[in-house]
Amino acid sequence: MAEAHRIDETTRALVKKLRLERLSLRGICRVLEVSLPDNPGVQPVSSDRAIEWLCLEVQADELWSFVGRKANKQWLWLALDPRSRQVVAFYVGDLSRDSACELWLRLPAS
Repeated sequence: MAEAHRIDETTRALVKKLRLERLSLRGICRVLEVSLPDNPGVQPVSSDRAIEWLCLEVQADELWSFVGRKANKQWLWLALDPRSRQVVAFYVGDLSRDSACELWLRLPAS
């Protein structure tokens, strides 16, 4: 059994920052040369637990890709929570005002 070592606060803060960038915990541990505990104490979120929306602002963006052929452009409209970088709402459509309104309608009510 491997000997457990605590990581210093500077490394712990760096791990936290890198996790906010959506990097894998295993990858972070490899790069920083720290060991990953067998059970990092992560508890799964139960499906019956209510999610609280504490953020009062979202960021919206759009990007495009094509489906099947380049002439068939599809736009992905996203609304993101800037703190957690979680996708709050999305809509796939064209680059029109109607599509922007569809994204707006998909935002959760406060």
